[in-house]
Amino acid sequence: MKAELCRNYLSVNHEGRFSYGGSQNWFPGQLKRCGCAVIGAADLIWYLTRGSSMSEGKYRKYVRRLSRSFPTIPYRGIPGFVMAVFLNIYMIRKHLPYRAHWGAGRGGISRRVAAMIANDIPVPLCVGPALHQILKKPAYRGLKLYKKTVGREKAEYVWNKTIRNHFMVITGINGTWARVSSWGEAYYIDLKELEEMSVKDVFGAYTNIIRIEQKGGLRNKGRR
Repeated sequence: MKAELCRNYLSVNHEGRFSYGGSQNWFPGQLKRCGCAVIGAADLIWYLTRGSSMSEGKYRKYVRRLSRSFPTIPYRGIPGFVMAVFLNIYMIRKHLPYRAHWGAGRGGISRRVAAMIANDIPVPLCVGPALHQILKKPAYRGLKLYKKTVGREKAEYVWNKTIRNHFMVITGINGTWARVSSWGEAYYIDLKELEEMSVKDVFGAYTNIIRIEQKGGLRNKGRR
């Protein structure tokens, strides 16, 4: 199972380096503390409606303007099921031909991710509080993020950090590995680990994807 977006993902020229998506760390205050969902929504909407790159100044203005439609709970952010509601309100108000649904549903996360990417739609992912891992040390509680290194024979994925209570955007899939955008960088997650965490973290109530579907259902665009 392999799928890629048709166009390059959002890139921002930040301090002389081109990012992979946006980052909440570029903003002060509430956005920096718990604005990962706002960044995820901003990057998703930009990809669906505009282009692949912009200046940092333009990105800052864009995110601040968009954040009015996605109010965050102080020090808590936005739960995944609430973000799906906010996205729908925004898409209806802006007459965008998409609708958002919380959770993978019967299709399962991996299949839904593959279908969305194949239809050129990035996949918002909410990683919950990992309540089932409450007895683990904080550094080991949540979903693992990996960095990809390319060797002579094959790619290797090295565990970089573990995250919880965080929004990311899935932008590609290759087998059980999915590429995600977070903090302006590309990381990778193991979809098997995501599926397992989703089930154990209150049966997908907190850890899950937001399905973005074109009105009338997903349609393969045939641009591979």
